[in-house]
Amino acid sequence: MATRHFLSSTNSDLTGGADWNRYIRYNTSGTASTVSASIAQAATEVQRGFTEPLHPGTKASVTGTFTVKVKVTTGNTNANIAIQLHRVNSAGTIQTSSSTTATQSASAGTKTFTLASVNLGTFAQTDRLRVDYRITGIAMGAVTISLATEDPDCFVETPFNSRFFILV
Repeated sequence: MATRHFLSSTNSDLTGGADWNRYIRYNTSGTASTVSASIAQAATEVQRGFTEPLHPGTKASVTGTFTVKVKVTTGNTNANIAIQLHRVNSAGTIQTSSSTTATQSASAGTKTFTLASVNLGTFAQTDRLRVDYRITGIAMGAVTISLATEDPDCFVETPFNSRFFILV
C-alpha cells in the first residue's frame, strides 16, 4: 500500500543538507510555507528530507516504485533538480541508495520524479528514508529557488505503509 509523506516546514533531527533538512511526514499538519536553497554557479547542493523516527519501522524489505513531487514556488531556469533516495540508520548513516533521477528544470511549477523498482533493502525498525533534493546551478552566477512545504503537491509516495509497524 503506497503512502504519501509530505515535505514539512519542521527541521529534522538529522542533518547534512546544504541549506535545509526537513521532515517528510505522513500527513500535512503545518501551515503552508516554503524552504529556499541558494546554489553557487556550476555547483550541486543537496537538501535533505527525512521520515520521522521509527518510520517506516517495517523490519522488512522495501522494494517498489517511489514517486517524488516537488513544487517549485520560486523557480530559476538556471538550475536543475534531481532526486536520490537512501535508507539511513537512526544516526543518518547511509545503508543503501537508489540511483539518481534525470534532472528537470528548476523553473516554477510542480515536477514529478519516478524511481521504479527501487530496492532499499531491509529496513531495521529504526531505519528511515532520506530524500536528497539535488539542485545544480547550470549558468552564470548563483541562483536561489524555493520549494513548497506542507503542500499537497510536494510529497514522496512510498511503497510502504508508514503508519503501522510490522514487528517481526
